[in-house]
Amino acid sequence: AYGLEYLRVMRQYITNPYVKHALLESCAHEVLSYGKNYSDIDLFWKPFIDYAAEDTMVINKYQFKVDAIKRTKSGTKAIDFTFDDTEGKKHHLSDIFGKYLYIDCWATWCGPCCKEIPSLEKQVEAMKNDKRISFISISLDKNRNAWLQKLKKGNPSWSQYIVDTEGLSVLSRQWGVTGIPRFIIISPDGKIVDADAFRPSDHDFIEKMTQII
Repeated sequence: AYGLEYLRVMRQYITNPYVKHALLESCAHEVLSYGKNYSDIDLFWKPFIDYAAEDTMVINKYQFKVDAIKRTKSGTKAIDFTFDDTEGKKHHLSDIFGKYLYIDCWATWCGPCCKEIPSLEKQVEAMKNDKRISFISISLDKNRNAWLQKLKKGNPSWSQYIVDTEGLSVLSRQWGVTGIPRFIIISPDGKIVDADAFRPSDHDFIEKMTQII
């Protein structure tokens, strides 16, 4: 609704092509950047393309994001990727299927990510006896030492991983993770429940998670 209203107002008032391009860029960023699990993203994207017309630059810039949203809809098979543990051992996402997975995508340099850690710690503790769910954090840090130092200081009780170059590419291009923190829920059979899930700080986190599992 927000994106369509944005486009409606632009159609009504914007005539300058440079202003139009800047606002199209802003509109696409606002609507698409955090990968919301839209029921039908084409309801926004088709009118966007129609209005953008010859501005192929902005269309091409965000087409991958639209494709990623479609690719990660609820019920679709989770796209596999690789990451390393603190000892440097490589893992595949598919290696840890079998329980509901609540995945925290974060980085040490991300303030909002670090702000969620105490809440995530609280939720992990609250659900530690529920064998149906596992919590994991996957860092997007490029500085492995910064990541290890952060873990040493915080000493989290749940599994910690860091993406390699290939994994980072899959997360950004295939999953559409272009903003963090980002939380993902996957079912035991490896299907996506929510590719842009509620945060640990949500007041009804336990209720929502219990309902899912």
